[in-house]
Amino acid sequence: MELSESFLKTPLAELSVKDFVSLLKEYQGSYETSSEQLFDEDVWVSGYKNLAKYLHCSVPTVCRLVKTGKIDPAIRKIGATYWFNKNKIRDLMKV
Repeated sequence: MELSESFLKTPLAELSVKDFVSLLKEYQGSYETSSEQLFDEDVWVSGYKNLAKYLHCSVPTVCRLVKTGKIDPAIRKIGATYWFNKNKIRDLMKV
């Protein structure tokens, strides 16, 4: 379904069920592709436990490392989940 200018100006209450469902499906499809592009699993690791496995250390050590701020440029927080960029961490720690 192509989003025309007149369609975008139509109030939501005036849309037919068919138009609304097709609009919703199009939005959900674009959301799925954008979330897949956001975090590539080859580059990003989620959570303290997974970062500890990647660095071969304990979770408390990861907590201390994060609190020092040395790897702040490699951290993204989405909701309650921390995401760590492996490449940036490797560069920052010079491992």
